[in-house]
Amino acid sequence: ILCASGLFCLMLAINIASPLISDDFVQYLHYGFSSESFNELITILTDMWWNWGGRVLAHSFAYGVTAFPDVVFRILNAMLLFLDIFLISLFIPKEVRRDRWGIILLPVFALVWFFQPVFGQTMLWKAGACNYLWTNVIRLAFIYLLFRKTDSKSIFSMLGLFLFGIVAGACNENASVSIIVLILSYMLVRRFYYKEKMSLRFIVGLLGILIGAAFLLCAPGNFVRYVAEGHPTPDSLIGRLGIFLYGLYDCTYVMMYNNGALLLLTIVCIYCSIILEEDKSERIRKLLDYGILALTYLASVYSMAVTMGFPSRTMAFPSALLYILLLRVISDLFISNPFGIPLCLLHNKFSKKLLMFLLFLSVCGFITASSYIISFDFNYEMRLVDLKQQKAAGNTVVYLNEIRPLNEYVAQYGIEDLKGAGNPFNQSMAEYYGVEEIHRR
Repeated sequence: ILCASGLFCLMLAINIASPLISDDFVQYLHYGFSSESFNELITILTDMWWNWGGRVLAHSFAYGVTAFPDVVFRILNAMLLFLDIFLISLFIPKEVRRDRWGIILLPVFALVWFFQPVFGQTMLWKAGACNYLWTNVIRLAFIYLLFRKTDSKSIFSMLGLFLFGIVAGACNENASVSIIVLILSYMLVRRFYYKEKMSLRFIVGLLGILIGAAFLLCAPGNFVRYVAEGHPTPDSLIGRLGIFLYGLYDCTYVMMYNNGALLLLTIVCIYCSIILEEDKSERIRKLLDYGILALTYLASVYSMAVTMGFPSRTMAFPSALLYILLLRVISDLFISNPFGIPLCLLHNKFSKKLLMFLLFLSVCGFITASSYIISFDFNYEMRLVDLKQQKAAGNTVVYLNEIRPLNEYVAQYGIEDLKGAGNPFNQSMAEYYGVEEIHRR
């Protein structure tokens, strides 16, 4: 409880220090709705599905929170960030995590904290968090419930799993494809290698995911946005092949840039786990389990090859899959204990020393990152003071200094600030603060 409370307080602190940026102003002014009329939200999301993209569910969160004070979002976001860490922890085998939550949560938090690509964009920025963090929680919860061992086959259980699958499938493009790959590969392994009957739970869950993914991927707005953003649309087969090959290169570059170090560590751990395993059947079991998760991870990355755009923030779900794979491999090493270390020593003295080391690293990393977040918030507040002074002097056209943070834990990192004249982001920011125009000084 103490560990969980501490993590939540830390997450809440950095959330509160993150102001509105970029898309947030557009959502408040052009897509914001009052809490008294949800019909407005339905109209907004329908228009978006037809004219801008199929990611309706994720954007419903971003648009929905505009009906409430910003502090409500900050508290919810901190809770969901902790829930994201907790759900990743649930994929660690019970033999390892049983009665050791204080020891388990901190290493998982360290993984997310140190290795999450563009942490500020996906975890702290309001528009980004609703699209990636909040939907990550939905997908991880669905996968956990689907793979949880249970004998329940009631109509309510199956219906709930089916509807949950639709919701999970409608979240993000690459994540939906990867979950389909995960379920199909698991079902095929159980059917053809283990000679088991197809589980009704997985069939129902797969149907739900397929329907949700179809709703997401077939939205007319996807194609409208693709053209509006200036992506090439060649008619020839060679041209399309060239775009696809470039997409593969782009996905590989983004994957290695964001997950390269963790991928290397995971590969080394997988090698040790398999090579040091003496039992043949257990070795095959590990190969199949690790192979399914690795295939799912690769599907979540390379399914974006056709989009001509794979920003680092779309690595949010692939990274979560990589954390799970690494944690399961390390857990297998603990369980099989190939190094001959007594389990009592492994779970007591070693665990405590590891916990203290991770705690020290996490505190140092958090203090360093927090200093950047607080510095950005201070500069942002100073810029608002400048804006109010210019407004009080009767200026309707305001000129402000650009803020360009260099630390990825800051929400603004990698997002252009104060874009050119006439840009909808600048205009929305100007309307939000009650002036006619805002320009970069």
